[in-house]
Amino acid sequence: ANAARCDALGRGVVFMTTVTTPRPNLMAEAMRWFGPTDSTTLAEIRQTGATGVFSSLHEVPYGEAWPAELIMARRDAIAAAGLAWTVVESVPVHESIKTRTGDYARHIRNYQLTLQRLGAAGIRVVVYNFMPALDWVRTDLHHRLPDGAEALLYDPIKFAAFDLFGLARTGAEKDFTVEQRRAADQYWQSCSAAERDAFVRQTLDLFPGVRLGLTLDDFRAMLARYAGIDASVLRENLQHFLREVVPVAEAAGVRLAIHPDDPPFPVLGL
Repeated sequence: ANAARCDALGRGVVFMTTVTTPRPNLMAEAMRWFGPTDSTTLAEIRQTGATGVFSSLHEVPYGEAWPAELIMARRDAIAAAGLAWTVVESVPVHESIKTRTGDYARHIRNYQLTLQRLGAAGIRVVVYNFMPALDWVRTDLHHRLPDGAEALLYDPIKFAAFDLFGLARTGAEKDFTVEQRRAADQYWQSCSAAERDAFVRQTLDLFPGVRLGLTLDDFRAMLARYAGIDASVLRENLQHFLREVVPVAEAAGVRLAIHPDDPPFPVLGL
């Protein structure tokens, strides 16, 4: 049929024949799923043609070892929906590990234990990141596209408003142009008190369906821990973390995949 259609077009017969030749399946289609509280269900993900999901146990506090029974229960629930839990995104790295302060050694041991349990459950890829303070930044967790689809969004003007007026970080004005500060002020002034509170809350919560429970004061305390940590010190702390966890991951049959900082440029003075 493709050849006949190309004949009708008068060109491209060889090209079309080549691309319709059966090829090895080199890539599986998967979607991110934030767990049972995600507004998108596993049944809906399966309808897209995806065969797997990237998921995480967001209910486990950062730094604590993931219980084996919870790992297997999540794996089995995904399998019951006709999908596979192919990748963990993410096993969060506790802030004490990133700053190499406080109880960081215990949190590294917990991370090692989590990797061992994931490997035992047959999950072979774990995503993590080493972005300071926040795992990522999004200003909208339920942004509506023109066709009605729902998406995540990072709006630099809204984030400037969060930094300048919500968080009120000292020195934040130096990180934005006059035009950005003016636009951020206009956005902030256009919001009611309730809208401002909701915007700050979802910026701190990070993920759809996840409630980390951070307050602005909690977040300011997190940022304060990085006062003496520049890019080189952060890199050294990452190297220390990898020396501890990579051999454990290898023994467990788990591959580690570091996620780039998101967004991939300095934010919040970090």
